Amino acid sequence: MNQIEKEIRENIREFRIIDSIENTAEAHFLFPADFIGFKGHFLNNPILPGICIIKTLLVKLMIWLETSVKKQVYSCYQNSSVQLESNPSERILASDSIQIHLSEMKSIKFYSQVQPGNILEFESRVVNEAHSPFSIVNSKVTCNNMKIAQLKIKIISDPIIYDNQFNL
Repeated sequence: MNQIEKEIRENIREFRIIDSIENTAEAHFLFPADFIGFKGHFLNNPILPGICIIKTLLVKLMIWLETSVKKQVYSCYQNSSVQLESNPSERILASDSIQIHLSEMKSIKFYSQVQPGNILEFESRVVNEAHSPFSIVNSKVTCNNMKIAQLKIKIISDPIIYDNQFNL
């Protein structure tokens, strides 16, 4: 896990599934003044670079997928007739075992700047492509009900998980 991803994970304030059937979830992130993304961008007028917003969305999607996989593994463990020493969901996600990779930026628009101390709300909907490892993510980013960005990206998970990967 790189430093920026680590800091994004440390600054998540809330994550929740809105609708598991529609594959929608939201998360809130706080970007404090000492956040690595503000360093050098810009001197005496820190503004969060757009790439940090994209990276935050990818981290949010990793958390969502980790939650989903853990829940599915735990459910299988609970319903299994085989006795295991411990819950495999506790080990399955050790050491960055799941990654989300950006495959394509279909459309990304930035509307407003993000300053230190802002809390961004990411609301996303994932559409899984049938029999494909790819998913399309539509995401809206706001701060105090002000539109910050609109993103439509194509992602793939590693390891590859086919169909319904974000369903909970």
